[in-house]
Amino acid sequence: MPEPREGLRIWKKRLLVGREAMTLCAAAINNDNQQNTSFIHLVFDKQATFAGGAFGADGSMWKVKRINAKWCVMLAGDISALSVLREAVIEAAQYETKTNFREFSRLCAKAFREERKKILETEVLSDYDIDSYKEYLAMKVSDRKFYDAISEKIGEAENEWSLLFAGFDDLDEPHIFVVTGKGKIQYCDPIGFACIGSGGWSAYSSLSAHPYNINLYPGEAIYSLLVAKFCAEPAHGVGDTTAFLTIRPTDKLNQSVSGLTPQTVEALREKWKSMPKVPPGVVDQLTADSRVSSMPMFRLAIPKRKRHRKRKP
Repeated sequence: MPEPREGLRIWKKRLLVGREAMTLCAAAINNDNQQNTSFIHLVFDKQATFAGGAFGADGSMWKVKRINAKWCVMLAGDISALSVLREAVIEAAQYETKTNFREFSRLCAKAFREERKKILETEVLSDYDIDSYKEYLAMKVSDRKFYDAISEKIGEAENEWSLLFAGFDDLDEPHIFVVTGKGKIQYCDPIGFACIGSGGWSAYSSLSAHPYNINLYPGEAIYSLLVAKFCAEPAHGVGDTTAFLTIRPTDKLNQSVSGLTPQTVEALREKWKSMPKVPPGVVDQLTADSRVSSMPMFRLAIPKRKRHRKRKP
């Protein structure tokens, strides 16, 4: 048990490369009821950001990787840490093609948590002369104030760590889940889609407003997912270059999968941009309605205040 560390200070850590999750990765389940099959659509930008977003290179990074023939994983967050976490998960789960969904998700989360400890030892704890994650946990008893201060720094480091998993279980049923932070699993099957990265909230808003559901016709499902990507592009660090793929339970390793060409995506973007923001005739109609004199006026009642007489001394 280490001795209490009196007088130690938490120095501000240097800025890590790609600390913020400046990207967009999204996945959506889609059932083709006419062909009685299911697949998962994937969309992501290809921008890599550096120095906390100070620099970026669009079109330079492929953010999806196969775990095995059934599953793939996308990343959003610190490039250095997430690439290692992703490889740890792939190493642990690459042969699990006949595992049920719950067991597979827990296996991925376990590998994430174990590798997380090793990354924190080098990314955070080493700055404060702490050699191991075990030593850091021991400080919870020996030096709680110092432990809490370091925990705050750890929280800042791993706040944006996210891996998005998409694939099919042993019965070829589609599933999506996200592993974040300390290894928490977020199951996304009930809503049918998931988004991670700095553009995630914008994409969630767009898909919810459509609204997206897993039984949309494939063309409409693809359109809504691409529009979600376009809506997310104003977010900090989301690149314009777009990759779109569709994975199926029949896919094989080392074989190409279906998707959309960059030319198709850009043509759709131009059509989407050319759509009117306001339906024709609405502006004139609302302007005219707002000027009708017979409309009742709304008045704000001014509260009456009692005047207090000054008391004589």
